[in-house]
Order: sequence, then C-alpha cells, then structure tokens
Amino acid sequence: MESPTASPNYGSWRCPDGRFTKNVLEPGSGVIKPKEGARCIICVEPLADPTRCVEPLADPTRCVEPLADPTRCVEPLADPTRCVEPLSDPTRCVEPLADPTRCVEPLADPTRCVEPLADPTRSAGYPTGIWVQIELGEGDAGLDRLVDQCLETMLPGEVCRVDGLLGVQFVLKLASFEDGKEAWELDVNGKMERAARDREMGGKAFRDGNLEGAEQRYARALRLLVCTPGEAEEERIALLSNLAACDLKKGRLREAEVRCTRVLDKEPKHLKALYRRGMARAGMSDWTGARADLENLLKLDPGNKEARREILKVREKQKNEQAQISRALGKMFL
Repeated sequence: MESPTASPNYGSWRCPDGRFTKNVLEPGSGVIKPKEGARCIICVEPLADPTRCVEPLADPTRCVEPLADPTRCVEPLADPTRCVEPLSDPTRCVEPLADPTRCVEPLADPTRCVEPLADPTRSAGYPTGIWVQIELGEGDAGLDRLVDQCLETMLPGEVCRVDGLLGVQFVLKLASFEDGKEAWELDVNGKMERAARDREMGGKAFRDGNLEGAEQRYARALRLLVCTPGEAEEERIALLSNLAACDLKKGRLREAEVRCTRVLDKEPKHLKALYRRGMARAGMSDWTGARADLENLLKLDPGNKEARREILKVREKQKNEQAQISRALGKMFL
C-alpha cells in the first residue's frame, strides 16, 4: 500500500482505494511502519455520534428521539405548561428543566436514554476503548480490516482520526509494534500452518455470516500456497471450494462455477464442488449442466438429501422449459 507522508501541520491522507481518510492528530516517530503479521499495541476509540444519546444519564426522565418539530422536546400535550420551551440542541432533550414533571415519561431502562442502535463500529473484533495487542491482519470484522489497513500507514506513537465509508469514524492510536514474519519469510511448513489457520478462521466467519471476513481469510491462505510444492494441493483445493461457497452466497454464480470447475479438474469426485457447481448452474438456468453435476454427485453419495431435493427442482424446471420451447415452436408453423 502507498503510504502517506505527514506534513508539518500533520495534515490528512486519503487511501487510494477510497475506503478511508486519515487525519493525523499526533505524529509518530521513525520511518518503519507495521506490516501484516506485526504485533501492534493499539487503542481504537469510536467517536461519539452527536445525534444519539446512549450514555448513562443521571436523570432517567431526560432524552428522547429527535421529533418532527425541532424546537420542542415532545409533541404538544394536553397540558400546555409542559415542555414547550426551545432547546439549545434541537435534536435532543437533555437540558435540565425547572419542572421535573415536564419533558418525557421515565423510560424502562433508567440508565440509557434510547435502545442501542446499529453502529458499524460495534462490529469490531478488536476491542475498543482500551489498549490491546493485536496481530495485524488477524481481524475479521469490517472495522478490523479498516484498522489493519490504516495501521500499515502509521508510525509508532501516531494518533489519527479515521473517517471511513458509511460514516464510520474512530480515533486510532499506535503505541508500538514488533515485526512479525511476512509471507515470503516463511518456510513451507510455516506457510501451510498459517494457511490452515486462515481456513479454519474463515470457516468460523462463514458460519457466523461474515462473508467478507471469510473471503479475506480464504484468499490470503490461497496466496500463501501459490508457490508451495504439491503437498499443499489438497489445501488449495479446499480453499477454492470454500471461495466458491462465498461466491454462491453473494450471487456471483459465474465465479462460483469457474472455481468449482478448477477444483473438479484436479479432483473430479469432490462432492462439495459438484454440489456447488450444480447450484451455480441452476441459478443461471443451465438445467442440463446442473442436472449432470447433481446426478454425478448422487452416484458418488446416494444418501445426499440436499442433492436429491435440488435435482427434483432442476428436473421440473428443465421439463417446464422444454414444454415452453415446444409450444413456441408449434406456434411458428400455424
């Protein structure tokens, strides 16, 4: 990744892929920046959203969601003496009022003014608000990847504000780091161990519904094994098949078909690849190809319930398509 050069007034830098802008608050020292595998001491501090009120309040009768009328804290009430004074912050009702009976009714949870809202910074696997040691590249959540990408541009001691896509904002501090081994420095066993760990963690991310994290793990593991000898072939095949599963989940049917074909070229009896290619072809209305894959799978694994269920659907759709074609051809000669 291209690295920013801090200006004398610290300045800002925009990532070439547009994922984030980094504003340097305190410059770091030295010239060496962390790389993948480095053990970094960091602190991630999500920035407060001024439109939300989720901090504990001393007065449980204060704070409501923004209302249609920004000059009033609640809608007009039957009692005209309650809560009609303009507030300094038109989006919140947190100013103490002279009359404790005014503003809003007490909330169910007296420690919070609203229920927790969806916050992209809360999806982080890296802990926030505390100093913690992480291994760069080991985060799977969306914010983790943003943190990793930013860390590769930072110097020890640097503090910066990160403005990401979709309004994500946080302060990132890098206290220090120790270099880890990069991929090219690993021997064959080291590469295979790291690839196996990435495949395992990718599987966990996939089961948790984190497709981006799973893809990142599988793709990195595959890159590690590109130049390894034949003993890593089985691992490469498994990774290609897993990437095809991610393609299917994301609706990338052609990519899934291509990856599965690469697997089947090397291992024609790979059950998962046969199933996934059959599903990809069915999704593209290639009923003949899908039927062939599922029938081959059932020859190898007659008890596969999913394949048996899907082949019934494929046969029915293929039958309907052929009937439509026959009707259309019949009309041509009337």
